[in-house]
Amino acid sequence: DRTTDNYSSAEDLGNLLEGIYKSKFPGSEEMLEILSLSSASGHLDRIVDRTCIPVQEVSLEQKGGYVSGRADKTGVIYGANVNAGIIFAKFHNEETGEDIEVPYVVSVMVQDEDSKEDNFRGGYRPWGVAKTETIRSISEFFFWELHKEYSGKPFQCSLHNGVHPQ
Repeated sequence: DRTTDNYSSAEDLGNLLEGIYKSKFPGSEEMLEILSLSSASGHLDRIVDRTCIPVQEVSLEQKGGYVSGRADKTGVIYGANVNAGIIFAKFHNEETGEDIEVPYVVSVMVQDEDSKEDNFRGGYRPWGVAKTETIRSISEFFFWELHKEYSGKPFQCSLHNGVHPQ
């Protein structure tokens, strides 16, 4: 479904990001570099930040996997809270002793079908915060499914069991 006054879908964004990753477009390498730039100070993404997804290499041996990098873009327009990106994950399979690099695309758009532009202005909270936590929960779920598949280790977040917020 397309979001309010937005002509892109989550599938469109996912396809674009996959194309960038696979260098299907002129300038794909530059686009990937731009998407990989660190966020502005104090700005958190909705895919990895404030989740239980490990981001330190030491987690490869300890927990079986971690996110080594990301190339993503967040966005909010009235009625839609969005984060889409290419995630670079690494997993360690104890059984085979192999380390496996697994890049994957996450593209999540959460829409408020009842929103209207004039009602949204200045009204991001609490709607936007709740939808940000929904995006984090979805992202975390997919990481842990990949983690289980590639590392062979099941994982449950001890802080919030993969459900945001807590």
